[in-house]
Amino acid sequence: MNKYKVLKQFALNSEVYNVGELVEISDVDAKGLVDAGKLVSHVEEKSFKVEVDSKGISDAVVSALGQIASKKEVVEKRLSQGDILTKLANGEKIDKKTINVTTTTQGNFAVQTVVDPNVSSDLLVSSGVASRVTVITMSGERDIWKKVVVNAMGTAPAVFAESATITASQPTITSFTFTPEKVCYRFDVTQEALDDINTVVQEINRDVPDQYSSFIEGGVINGSGTCLTGIVGHAQTVVAPYVSLQPAGSIIFENIVTMLSSCKRPERSVWVLSRSAWLQVLQLEDSNGNRVWTGGIADAPAGNLFGIPIVLSDKCQAAGTVGDIILGDFSDYYIAAKGGLTARVSDQVKFLTNESVFLFTYRFDGQPIGLKLTATDNTSIGSFVVLDDRLGST
Repeated sequence: MNKYKVLKQFALNSEVYNVGELVEISDVDAKGLVDAGKLVSHVEEKSFKVEVDSKGISDAVVSALGQIASKKEVVEKRLSQGDILTKLANGEKIDKKTINVTTTTQGNFAVQTVVDPNVSSDLLVSSGVASRVTVITMSGERDIWKKVVVNAMGTAPAVFAESATITASQPTITSFTFTPEKVCYRFDVTQEALDDINTVVQEINRDVPDQYSSFIEGGVINGSGTCLTGIVGHAQTVVAPYVSLQPAGSIIFENIVTMLSSCKRPERSVWVLSRSAWLQVLQLEDSNGNRVWTGGIADAPAGNLFGIPIVLSDKCQAAGTVGDIILGDFSDYYIAAKGGLTARVSDQVKFLTNESVFLFTYRFDGQPIGLKLTATDNTSIGSFVVLDDRLGST
């Protein structure tokens, strides 16, 4: 008796079977029904969970599948990356002793969990913004993580006389709550493409990290639903005022100076610019006619502005709009990630088009935790500084 999935309703031995049901019948009874397109052999959905290390996502996929397959099979046959992906996609039988890495047991056998805490930073490497954030890998069964930041220390340190009672300073704190959301990426592969598995591997290796990095970069800057809180428009982001009578849509030398004076930690910060904003920055001059932009070096290919590296982002706004230029210490943007990158593959979802579906899932939540403060001279300072909207300035 083998398992089959019902594609079209049929009756057999006085029993009616409906679409989508899983049935166990003999191969003899199943043959005619399969030929008629009413049944298809059912293969359990394969899944694995892996943390991506510095070798990249495709190598991590191979590592995870190496844990799923028996060691003997991997060592003796020396399966290549393509061989393992092909086996998984084609539904070939895999030793169930290690097929489930998200639970502690499977079929009464212990399974091995694939965990590497470096996942998040490596997933985000292709983004100059996302690679600079602070990533916390959540552990255990809890789905909420909190970050507590001291908002004010209360009473300042003071001199006390001998034997005098020392009063408490009563600091105040701000609590930030992170609740990871599921972010999915679906990758459909035709059987013809699987026949050229090297192409599929190259697509996975290039496309999956880039897509996640782009999504996170956009969320860090502008926000992305309930998953990522953006810097632009956030209550703790300092909005530097523009200069009276400056041309609409412009970025001028005085804007840069004002933003620098509002930056809490310039030595840990970077400029993040849109292309149109960068074009203006390249031409900025001080009052003596000296260019303030300096040429790119290995660590800052887009150049430096007052010695601070420039990062270009296609997620920034057009010149003149809030978010066209950002000065920020991105280590004060936190992402809480739950578990690792989970991947599943099924050849049943799109059976009639002869395609396999790879589904990648990554759970995370992020927000800026740098607080906006007021200096003694009444200047607002913060971890993130943006320039006010200049579209209507004159």
